[in-house]
Formats: sequence, structure tokens, C-alpha cells
Amino acid sequence: MSKNPMKSISRTRQSKICTMSALLALAFNCSGCSVSAESSNMLSATESQTAASPNATATPDIAGIPDNEPKVTEDIRLLVQNIIDNRISPDAFTAKAQAAVLPTALQQMRTAMQRLGSLKQLQLLARAVDGEDRHYRYRLKFDGGVMMLAMSYNKGGKIDRLAITDTN
Repeated sequence: MSKNPMKSISRTRQSKICTMSALLALAFNCSGCSVSAESSNMLSATESQTAASPNATATPDIAGIPDNEPKVTEDIRLLVQNIIDNRISPDAFTAKAQAAVLPTALQQMRTAMQRLGSLKQLQLLARAVDGEDRHYRYRLKFDGGVMMLAMSYNKGGKIDRLAITDTN
């Protein structure tokens, strides 16, 4: 007889797991993603319905996962600081990402981050691999608030997707 692992988890924790799974789906927007063991969660039918609810995109108070790629985290910290300081090189982005992010969305990200003050902490929430692309989700903690970052690197190490959202 197989046990349902969700039965031993509190309702609050189930909701957080559900929200995390919804965030992974939204952030990575990839089919067939292979999510790291630390961030993968199986959803039951009930939880899938919860994940699809409008509140599923709210910032959860979820724990981070172990950061086994500190170089990537440092690169993302530098990227965030470069966005704030308006020192972004278009060469860091794929052509697709340049069209989607530069310059309007990047200016909106910059304005929102500058309003929150200094960046204090990056916390890895999820990592996934889809073919040769790597997808990351971070919580950015600033003096004055929190933002969420979702980004993807292609096989050549260029940024293929970047989204920074204000959770305040």
C-alpha cells in the first residue's frame, strides 16, 4: 500500500508546496522541465486546482533550497546590481530576451528596485533544467521590500528570459 506523502503535511505546508509548484510553472514556463530534487513537489488533483487559483501567484513565504551553484547566484547578484546602476550590456541577453526586456521592461525593473533601496540578500527558491536551458527563481530582499526574480540561461550562457516582480 503506497502512502500519500501529502497526508502527513499540514494544510498550511500543502498550500505553500502548491504555491511553489505554481510559481515554478509560471516562472519557468517550460514543458518537460526537470526540477531539482530540492524544489520538486508532486501535486494532487485538489492541489492542482489550488495552484491554478488567482492567489497562487502571491509571494509565498517559502524556504529556499540549497545553493549548489554559488557562481550563478553571484552572477545574478551582479546582474541585479548592474540593472540598478544602469550598466547592462545587451550582449548578456539572447536576441529574444533583448526584444522582450530591453529597454522598457528593464527600466521598470530598475525603478522598482531603486525604490526599495540596497539589495541585502538573494535566496534561491528553485532551479530547473529544460534540455540545455537552466531556469532559476530567486527571492531578492532589499532594505525596503522583497522582489521575485525568474530567469533562464540558454546553453551558451546568455540570458534568455528575465522577469523581476515586485511583491510589495
